[in-house]
Amino acid sequence: MSATEDKVLALKSLLALALPTTDDFRTMFKLCSEVHSASSGGLEACLNEILGAASRVRHPRAMCVAHQYLADVLRDRGDYPGSLAHAQSELAIAQERGEPRFEASYHFQVGRVHEATGRYAEARECYEASLAVYRRIGYLEGERAVLNQLGNIAWCQGDPQEALERYQGCIALSGEGGTEEEVVTWQHNIGLALQALGRWEDAVESYHRALARVEKSTAEPARARLRCRVLCSLGELLVRRDMLDPGKRTMI
Repeated sequence: MSATEDKVLALKSLLALALPTTDDFRTMFKLCSEVHSASSGGLEACLNEILGAASRVRHPRAMCVAHQYLADVLRDRGDYPGSLAHAQSELAIAQERGEPRFEASYHFQVGRVHEATGRYAEARECYEASLAVYRRIGYLEGERAVLNQLGNIAWCQGDPQEALERYQGCIALSGEGGTEEEVVTWQHNIGLALQALGRWEDAVESYHRALARVEKSTAEPARARLRCRVLCSLGELLVRRDMLDPGKRTMI
């Protein structure tokens, strides 16, 4: 039996429990993401099964997390009404149970839909509302996620200075969480913002920092993808700089 088949069986066993615990639900979500790819219909079906189990035993946090993940899946598929419906369900449970973390998540999910559909002003308003709650309750993972999206919004609106500050905010909070892949992405985005601001030497340094962090990633597919992304940006910058200053040649 393969490792994937083992995980499928473990997931089915947990779903069949009469009274799953919080740890059981954490394991379910983990197994669900490992067994099903983000692009597969199986992920949505799996999350709906977990949502059903959480609803059956009235586990509000697991219900909120399931709605949160389903909102992500449907948004990425382009089903914006479906994504917003799950976000609204998450908000209703959060307000009923007094869970500010998931109220903040609701604002974040709505902001992601606005961003995906090009309504940047509305997205920014939602993100700021989400950020205020996350900061109030000290939930750094949520704060980092919102800052990243605010950086993306600033970039799309042609404000690399604000984008730089938002991404730097992510890095500043990464010491207490944040995966290596996230840190590399933020460091790379800082390089892009510095490059757009004409601070080319600082951008080169930021790209090199990103490359150094890439090697700490434990998953080879992610490491290869991130390495290529950063090297492409670094290479383009060095070529552009050398075209403007032929006397200054730098090897990658």
